[in-house]
Amino acid sequence: MSTQAIFLSYASQDADSARRICDALRAAGLEVWFDQSELRGGDAWDASIKKQIKECALFVPIVSANTNARAEGYFRLEWKLAVDRSHLMADNLPFLMPVSLGDVQEASALVPERFHERQWTGVSDESATLAFASRVAQVLGSGQSQVENRAPVARPILADPATPVRKQAARPRRAAWMAAGSIGFVAIAIYGAMTFQRPGTDAVGSIAVLPFQTKSADADTDYLADGLAETLIYQLSQVPKLKVSPGSSVFRYKGKDVDPLKVGSELGVAAVMTGRLVQRGESLLISVELVDVRNSKSLWGEKYERKMADLLATQRDIALEIARKLQLNLSGESAQRLSKGFTDNNEAYQLYLKGQYLYSKRGGDNLARAIELFQQAVKLDANFAMAYGALANTYSIAAFNGNQRPKDVLPLARAAAERASAIDPARAEAHAAMASVSAMDWRWEDARQGFTKSIALNPDVAEARFRYALLYLLPMGRHDEATTEFRRAIALEPQATIYAAVLTRSFLEGGRTQLALENAKKVYAFDPDYPSSLNWLVLMHAVSGDYADALALVSKERGRTGGRDYNLFAGWAYAKLGKLAEAKQELAWLKEHRGTASEYSVGLLEEAIGNREEAFAALERAFEAREMRLAYMKADPFAVPFRSDPRFASLVKRMGLAP
Repeated sequence: MSTQAIFLSYASQDADSARRICDALRAAGLEVWFDQSELRGGDAWDASIKKQIKECALFVPIVSANTNARAEGYFRLEWKLAVDRSHLMADNLPFLMPVSLGDVQEASALVPERFHERQWTGVSDESATLAFASRVAQVLGSGQSQVENRAPVARPILADPATPVRKQAARPRRAAWMAAGSIGFVAIAIYGAMTFQRPGTDAVGSIAVLPFQTKSADADTDYLADGLAETLIYQLSQVPKLKVSPGSSVFRYKGKDVDPLKVGSELGVAAVMTGRLVQRGESLLISVELVDVRNSKSLWGEKYERKMADLLATQRDIALEIARKLQLNLSGESAQRLSKGFTDNNEAYQLYLKGQYLYSKRGGDNLARAIELFQQAVKLDANFAMAYGALANTYSIAAFNGNQRPKDVLPLARAAAERASAIDPARAEAHAAMASVSAMDWRWEDARQGFTKSIALNPDVAEARFRYALLYLLPMGRHDEATTEFRRAIALEPQATIYAAVLTRSFLEGGRTQLALENAKKVYAFDPDYPSSLNWLVLMHAVSGDYADALALVSKERGRTGGRDYNLFAGWAYAKLGKLAEAKQELAWLKEHRGTASEYSVGLLEEAIGNREEAFAALERAFEAREMRLAYMKADPFAVPFRSDPRFASLVKRMGLAP
């Protein structure tokens, strides 16, 4: 066992629960020493146990009703050995991490007193276990102290609201579409404020950068405010051992009058940065404040008045001045990561920020405009790798969602991704973008190699793991591996709704229908306004035969969210209820909107109504258009009626997938 391994100690009656915890830890990329032998004891065994406990990085005792009921047991020897070792360590070193099962109360648990001095975690359900695994990964990655005054953990989407959520540091997101530019110099200032220590003070190891507030909903100011926040998030994520809440977590606070202390508690970070931006013509007024939520103290605050045309140079000057005031002493590598300029062209940078703003809003018109802006940005700076990566991602999303024909835009996406990789070959996000294009073009081996390289370069990019699962592992039929990757993405970004929502697909296609339905309900309860969370809940009601519930949700939400998939789901439900006239109305809408509506959806609904030949004609059109949805046909419950037809196997084979 390596010195980074985790030792699980448990009563034999809790073996199943221990296995569940072990699986979650291993899914988070951690090494676990987990023995399932029924025979314990003997000199050789004792020597082995002592060696494992002496060398492990963390000791996790599983406390339960079973351990409370047993005054004697081999696990108690393991506990004693671990406690003895902990007395040789500094009090702030993480080592003992007790977990509890069921209704066991920490105060009355029959455990060594040393356990009561440590933070406990309840792991009675799957979501709590995943949150615990995420926290352990963060502790091992950062060397986090167990006795420092820490901020509480962020509640993941899939957590049961009744389940207590324990402390956990937020993970960074290094997504390719986060702005960079020379705003990184402001990041130096923030990092300096957080890491410059007077004698006797503690460094801050985690931060949330909230969206900059504006006085109006003017899009011309909004894009800049959002871009500044995303830039700082991205740049600070490059700092080793600094945990940064991703954009998917912080942007839900946009436009709200927030309390930094409450936000810090909700996101599980020690520091929160808030800011306000006012634009008057070509002039900018920017104010920022950094608050230590552990002690309610302001670490840093400043106001700046600058010109838009001098934005990049001004940020450089501001940050360098702040760094001097704080006596900043970053390593050369850390300073280079923060200050790396992805473009020195102020106009290109602003075009990029506008494109990112529209990209985040999705929708066909927004994506089309974002593409135009990214194209203008790379014309101004042919070495702007971030803009090329964003261009590739926008083409890919437009193709996947059916906003543009995949056959038309995938070559353009490939060219942009290749350019991004050529400019910065060490950038994980660029390889993930290329792999995504390959998968959507059904070049499966190229996709596998690209995702593998991306994750090897940076295993902490949640989007890369998400796309690897969605675009490669699921079409390959490797549902267990896909589920693991989805969970790793969720562990990296616990509040990213899209990751938790699409996990439903992995459960469903892997044959775990009830779990898929439960997951869809939890995600919808967490974020009912997110289109994907609603789509998956409606789909699961339709698949489960709850046709009335599916139609009720469609009727309630269709006008508000305008989801295109509702026509398929509603048509399917109507067909199953024998209401063919209503089903044909939904089909007619899909046909009228060919070019944006999915031919695959047309095919599924034609089959539900009883038009087998028309259905396969639509599937052939989907094949010619390179619709990605076709790649999930093997496990799609809506496509079950096709499977006995030889044309189904032919389609699967022509996509390069195993029958």
